[in-house]
Amino acid sequence: MAHGEVQPGLGGFLVVTNMIVCIAEKPSVARDIANVIGATIPRQGYMEGNGYKVTWTFGHLCMLKEPHDYTATWKWWGLGALPIIPQRFGIKLIDDARIKAQFAIIEQLMSEADEIINTLLMFDIVDLGGFVQDELRQSIEREGKIIYEKI
Repeated sequence: MAHGEVQPGLGGFLVVTNMIVCIAEKPSVARDIANVIGATIPRQGYMEGNGYKVTWTFGHLCMLKEPHDYTATWKWWGLGALPIIPQRFGIKLIDDARIKAQFAIIEQLMSEADEIINTLLMFDIVDLGGFVQDELRQSIEREGKIIYEKI
C-alpha cells in the first residue's frame, strides 16, 4: 500500500495512510525528487503521487525585514541613527504575486501534512533556503508533528 491511499479496514472502516510533504529549494529539484518517489501528477504548485506531495520554494520566498517594517520612525533615518538593530531580526515575504501564491500553497500543504521532509538538509545546511524553510515552519501555525528526515 502506498502512502496516502484509502484502504478498507476492519469492520468496513476506511483507513487513510499518512500524507508526506517534501519541500525542495526550486521547481527543478522538486521535479527530480518527485520522479524518484513516484509523485508524478502535476498540481498547481506541487507534484503528487504515491502518498507524497512535493512542493518548492523559489530559493528565496522571504527577505529580511527593512527598518521601517519594525517601526515607522525608522522609515527615514540618517547616518547618526546607525546602527539600526531590532530586538529580533525578522523576515517577510517578498512582495511578488507568484511568491505569495507559492507560499499559500506551501502553507496549505504543511497544514495538511502528517510528515514534512525538508530536502535542503540533504544538500547544504548553511544555505539560506534552509533558514527560510525553518522560518516558514515557524510562521505556519498548525497542530501535529513535523518530521524532518532525509529521503
